[in-house]
Amino acid sequence: MMLEALQQIQDRGALEMAHRVRGYCSEIFRYGIPSGRVMSDPCSDLGSVMRKRARVKHRSKVPITELPRFFAALNADTGSRLSHLALRWTILTMVRTQETRHAQWSEFEGLGGPKPLWRIPAARMKMQLEHLVPLPPQAVELLRELKELNVYGKFGNERFGQYLFPVIGNNDDTISSSRMLVLLRRLGVGDKATVHGFRSVASTILNESGRFNADWIEMQLAHVPQGVRSVYNAALYLDPRRKMMKWWADYLDDAERASKAIVIEEVAPKKKPVEALGWFQSSW
Repeated sequence: MMLEALQQIQDRGALEMAHRVRGYCSEIFRYGIPSGRVMSDPCSDLGSVMRKRARVKHRSKVPITELPRFFAALNADTGSRLSHLALRWTILTMVRTQETRHAQWSEFEGLGGPKPLWRIPAARMKMQLEHLVPLPPQAVELLRELKELNVYGKFGNERFGQYLFPVIGNNDDTISSSRMLVLLRRLGVGDKATVHGFRSVASTILNESGRFNADWIEMQLAHVPQGVRSVYNAALYLDPRRKMMKWWADYLDDAERASKAIVIEEVAPKKKPVEALGWFQSSW
């Protein structure tokens, strides 16, 4: 019976989900054995007859030692300031690209106080769970610059003004899914590095520093613990994560200061023909 149920999930192509469901059900059965509710775990031997999971592909990333060169190239780039800020924001807050692209001003709390916070609603998160991002002072500074650049908000255009990174002409009214990646490719730092790879860079640096609990790091990356007994609390470890995010922001500042010793020629994006409103969008 269990095998038939798992095969139905596999037939949809959801191999990873099928293995997770087997694991969850196995925990339930094992929990019931000591109390006599069940006599055995029927899931324990099913792994060998299930289809293998797809191999996890790790995203390419900028080498840690290349961070100063990355910042030197970023500061030498003469392209869109909005793209620069979106990439900086994504790296600083350790979020996924999609979470940056659709960030809204209404999601921020306490920006004028000692504990500024970004509350990302569950509907926008990969795991469909609310995520809290404690913001270091450097993130608040980026928000100030973004607010100043947001001409839509200044002139009362609620449709576009609600977003941190609005762009007219895109289907979802925000910067495109590839915009930061195009910028990263243009900078030429790292072999086929991806924006998502910066999350791995942050995880590696924070873990290897020896200063922070691994659970704080995983929570900051919005990685949900596995198992039916796992409990996800968006506010968990919020105070220590706030200190950790300040340390991470300072680490990035140090890398950027080190970039001043690196000379890179200005890099300009290839210009497309100017269309309607092209002059207006050029600074975005």
